[in-house]
Parts: sequence; structure tokens; C-alpha cells
Amino acid sequence: MADKEELDTGELDGTDNDAEQLLADAVEADEAAGAKDVDADAESGKDWKAEAEKWRQLSRKNEKSFKDTAAKLKKYEDEGKSELQRLQEERDQLRESSSKAASEARAMRVAMDRAPEHATLAQVRAVAKRVRGEDDDELEQDADELFALLAPEPKAAAKTPSRPKERLKGGSEPDEEPEEMDPRKLAARVPRHR
Repeated sequence: MADKEELDTGELDGTDNDAEQLLADAVEADEAAGAKDVDADAESGKDWKAEAEKWRQLSRKNEKSFKDTAAKLKKYEDEGKSELQRLQEERDQLRESSSKAASEARAMRVAMDRAPEHATLAQVRAVAKRVRGEDDDELEQDADELFALLAPEPKAAAKTPSRPKERLKGGSEPDEEPEEMDPRKLAARVPRHR
């Protein structure tokens, strides 16, 4: 609603006519304000999609500018640091990355060791990614639980034949001459209808 004035109830003389008049005035003011907003949009002819795209482009430009400014600030901060401070920061970063790599390698080793024979490489990698624990025993227990969920033991078939059953059919006698196999001679035997 548009700007509303707070009414002092003491000013009303208690008649319904005054209340109805105030209500009617408020409704007219709201309708007039709403009509002005609609008319302003229609008259301006703004293309809201184009306006939104303009703001997106401006946002991308500002984001790039922010990244450039942040890089420059880091450069100036690094220039103000002593060689010892830079080396200490680099050491801390290397410690963090080496401990992360060591824990990932340990998890992969446990997952490979505890993987059942039927587990696929993708399942082993998934377990290695999710296995948690403070020591090797906890890691192994967690890996066993994860493998039970991800790669359950396949159900054995009821009857596994060790050798296929032979189904031999009779053939020709080995003492007899084989029939004619020349295609021209066989074609000559076929009766022709004229």
C-alpha cells in the first residue's frame, strides 16, 4: 500500500460515515498508486530481460575486478613480508598437503587390503574415499563395514556345473566318400522349370 498516515482515533466523532469516508479515501489512494506503477512500467517500455542481462554482465565484470584486486593485494602483502615469513607460510602449506596425501594413501592401502575378491576398482576407490578412523584398526573396521554395504557377497548359484554336458549328434560314416561339394555340379542337378 502507499504511504499511510496513522489515524488518531480521538479525531473520529464515532460515526460510521467518518470511518467509511476514511476507508474509501485509503482505497482510492492505493488504487491510484498501483495505477501509477503499472503506467510507469508500460510507458517506460523497459525490457526486463535485457536489464537483467546487463546486471549479470556488470556482476561478472566486478567479480573479475575483485579477483584482480585481491591478487594485487596479496602481492603487496607478500612484498612487505620478510623472507622468513614467506618460507614459514610455504612450510605450513606443504605440511598440510603432505598430511592430507598421507591420510589418502593410508585409506587407499587399507581399502585395497580389505577389499573382497569380487569388489570392483570403483568400489574400492569409493570405500577409500569414505573410510574414517584414527588408526589402522579403526580404518579396517570401517572399510569392512563399507564393503559390506557397497559390495555384498554375491549369492552362490544353486548348482554350478563343472563341465558342460555334451550333446553330440550323429554324423556321416567315416568309411563313405563325401557327397559332391562342387557348386557347379550341384547346380546342374537342380531341375529347371521352363
